Amino acid sequence: MALPGVNIIIETGGIGRVDNPGNGIPGLLVQMAASPAGHAFGDVVAYKQWAEMPTELQAVPGLGLYFKEAPGYKVYIMPVASTTVIADLVNHQHATPYGAQLVQAGNGEIRFIGVMGTLLAAGMVAARTNAQAFAEYFAAAQNPVAVFLPYSYRAADTPANLKAGSQNRVGIAVSYRGDEIGLLMGTLAKSQVHQHPGKVKNGSLPMVTAYLDGVAATLIEDQMTMVETLHDLGYIMLRVIVGKSGYYWAGMPMATASTDDYATIVNRRTIDKAHVIAYATYIEELNNEVFVTSDGKLQPGYCKEMEAKIEKAIDLQMGAEISGREAYIDTEQFILQTGQLDIRVSIIPVGHNEFINIYLGLTATLQ
Repeated sequence: MALPGVNIIIETGGIGRVDNPGNGIPGLLVQMAASPAGHAFGDVVAYKQWAEMPTELQAVPGLGLYFKEAPGYKVYIMPVASTTVIADLVNHQHATPYGAQLVQAGNGEIRFIGVMGTLLAAGMVAARTNAQAFAEYFAAAQNPVAVFLPYSYRAADTPANLKAGSQNRVGIAVSYRGDEIGLLMGTLAKSQVHQHPGKVKNGSLPMVTAYLDGVAATLIEDQMTMVETLHDLGYIMLRVIVGKSGYYWAGMPMATASTDDYATIVNRRTIDKAHVIAYATYIEELNNEVFVTSDGKLQPGYCKEMEAKIEKAIDLQMGAEISGREAYIDTEQFILQTGQLDIRVSIIPVGHNEFINIYLGLTATLQ
């Protein structure tokens, strides 16, 4: 037996700290003519620095842009043969489901996938249809992701109206060979979920020359009318801004109607982060006992306790990324009969100054 004394036992768990899922790490499928040395086609490797990659990957312009935009930010990379059809890369039911293998290798860290390669207009419908099904499959498995595809625009194309679709987990960036996809992944990797990719205060993008049509070598700044047209059709575009140097992201659309709640990259990322938090919060409650009132309804105290769990988790992990949140559990539920508990969680996202109207004029008097 030890000598009498005073023992100090340090307890944990009182603060309620939680594992923050963060803002997501990108995964990149990179089409290449030959596999890099030490990084075979179909293998997934995570890199944090440009210099860590094999020489062949260092030579890929889009990967260079990623690390210029987001130095030190981890990215999972899977090189694939350039002959692989992009629609197949994002088909989770394909015999060789490269995209699915990439997500699985991320072990829950990957929140957005970019495909670097050439995707012509003729292959767009199949690619974005497969990409949406792919993303929905993983969301249902509690691993929500968004997929970003390149569109190798050519001047002779009649671009599809993406806002007529319903692929709210898919974004299409105009990018002749996928360079802009690498750049976009870098922007998202270093940004919080509520931040607009085109936020002017963040400065211009590290891209010296940007082409609208890579074949005709038409510069973005010389084709701003077409840039605006493509933007209005729902494509993710680079743009120039009068009075500013360099390139900026013009918008943040997903390939869906403007009326869709998840029509923007920001709303997509916000709800996906909340999805991960909600799952982690309530999975611990699965099959737990629930005591009911004498008339078989949920006890109000229990409902308040369960509401507070998710509200606290969201406050801790997303407090500065949303405008507000509320959880609600209806006490009228009959869990004895159904074995089911319904919880409604509402998130108010952050708005953005996408249009600023200044009413400027002369006057004879001031109010």
